[in-house]
Amino acid sequence: MNDDTPGNEPNVNDSASNQWQPNPAPQQPAQPYPGNRQQGPAYPGNQQPYPGNRPSYGGGPASAPPPPPPPPPGAYGQPGYGYQPFRPSKPFSGKATASTVIAGAMLIFFPLGIIGNIVGLVFGVMALKDTKEPGGTHRGRGLAMGGVIGNIVVWLMSVVICAAVGFAIFMAVEDAQRNRRNYQVEREQQKKENVDEDLLKVAERLNLYYIENQNSLAPGGPVVNDGGRGGLYPEDHPKVQGVLRMDDLVKDMDLNESVYSYKLTVTGETTAEIEHLSTKRVLIVDDVGRQLTHFKVE
Repeated sequence: MNDDTPGNEPNVNDSASNQWQPNPAPQQPAQPYPGNRQQGPAYPGNQQPYPGNRPSYGGGPASAPPPPPPPPPGAYGQPGYGYQPFRPSKPFSGKATASTVIAGAMLIFFPLGIIGNIVGLVFGVMALKDTKEPGGTHRGRGLAMGGVIGNIVVWLMSVVICAAVGFAIFMAVEDAQRNRRNYQVEREQQKKENVDEDLLKVAERLNLYYIENQNSLAPGGPVVNDGGRGGLYPEDHPKVQGVLRMDDLVKDMDLNESVYSYKLTVTGETTAEIEHLSTKRVLIVDDVGRQLTHFKVE
């Protein structure tokens, strides 16, 4: 109940103070400087509100706190996110490209790889220097490395292939020369046999002439180059005029070599020498009547 006694007047100020008054703004605690913070346990929810995160008036919902500002570039050792200067990209190494292209080309034209791959290897090494990090002036180190490896591999392949081809050619040439030498030996042996056969044939005709000429090798006997077919030669048969010659004894058809490849020399009444001019093969007739002969030894 109301107290209306004198001296106890109603306090206008008290009634006014009972009316609604807005809540005073919460006081923000002073933020300590970095490095001067109080050490103590941190509890969830004991977070300092962001500036401006004050309670709303009128009972409305609280507004969402704004995002924190980004840290300044380089603060507390963190990388800055400020303006970065524009850095133009490095040009691609043409030497690396050339090295790789040469390696591929020499794989096709492998005989030239022994020289070409050396050039490609030089380009590749130069490209590795240009693309070396840090401080490289060009990019394309992987391609340069591939060019170096490719040129080395192709160069080794070229050396092996060229060596194999060279060895095969050498063996083929050696085999051809061996066959040529064998053929030459066989040919010379065959020619020697043919010459010996011709010399013995001439010696037989010389014996025939000796018999038909009254056991003499003197001129005047019958020409016996027909081989004495039909028996003794008649009186009207052609006679040897002058010194006895090869064509008085044989014809080309009787010999393996030409008649003019031989030389006949009568050295006595019963002796003579028959020589093959190109081979210097000489048959000596020791006694034409008894058909004693031997080959002259060089």
